[in-house]
Amino acid sequence: MDNQTEKRKILIVDDMELNRALLCEMFQTKYTIYEAENGAHALEILERESDNIAVVLLDLIMPVLDGFGVLEEMERMSLTGRVPVIMITAENSEGVMQRGYEMGAADIVTKPFNPNIVIQRVHNIIEQYTQKLHLRQLVAEQTRALREQAEKMRENSAQMIDTLSSIIEFKNTESVSHIHNVRVITRLLLAEFAKNHSEYGLSDSLIEIISEAAAMHDIGKVAIPDNILNKPGRLTDEEFEIMKTHTSRGSEILMELSGVQDLAYYDYCYDICRHHHERWDGGEFVSKVHLNPQNRGIINT
Repeated sequence: MDNQTEKRKILIVDDMELNRALLCEMFQTKYTIYEAENGAHALEILERESDNIAVVLLDLIMPVLDGFGVLEEMERMSLTGRVPVIMITAENSEGVMQRGYEMGAADIVTKPFNPNIVIQRVHNIIEQYTQKLHLRQLVAEQTRALREQAEKMRENSAQMIDTLSSIIEFKNTESVSHIHNVRVITRLLLAEFAKNHSEYGLSDSLIEIISEAAAMHDIGKVAIPDNILNKPGRLTDEEFEIMKTHTSRGSEILMELSGVQDLAYYDYCYDICRHHHERWDGGEFVSKVHLNPQNRGIINT
């Protein structure tokens, strides 16, 4: 910890040379010190060295640009959350204290102060911000890794779905362009629907997911015997009952696909596969969940 502390830098901002000298004396053994005689000079240093500065010790009353002005500019530069500021001032009114904290000061020290207490408060603030920035970085890295993992899973599962859907097309002797047509028509229909029904929350990305999921609508036909699936004439009542099971068989197949259940569009795949032959009259019982298979049923017709 001591080796890390020695490398840290403190920016001391005060128009009084004596005050700067006092603070330098307090911290120079463990920190590298930058000095600024007014707020404008402090901002120049921050523009160059903000990534290296562990804390700013900021006087309130200064010429050119006061402490509040520095805080305001640091907010504009998006530095308030990254570089902690400890205000050191003789002004101890409630209004000044409240304004300082509201503008982003991490701590406020009033003069006269006990040097040992100030040293400890500075150390505590630096450690708090270091931990906060470290945690923020970890969260960002983990979020990025999870997004990459989810995208990879989606790509792999999409390829698997394409393969299974293509098998259905050939097994059922339908046109190999059928899956492509389903995707395109689903996308167009939902895009038009979204223009007139914003209450469904159909964003462009969601429309794309549903369009991809629509390709799974007949996955259950792989479980239907070929003599029924490709029968040229009319199906008997018994054969038709078997044919109708392709929706439930398809949803069962989806449930067994390893990893797909973790994807955002799994629910849409399952919903469309399970319900695309059911009928709704467009009345009060139509829900957001039912919109997708209903849409698929229209396209299939």
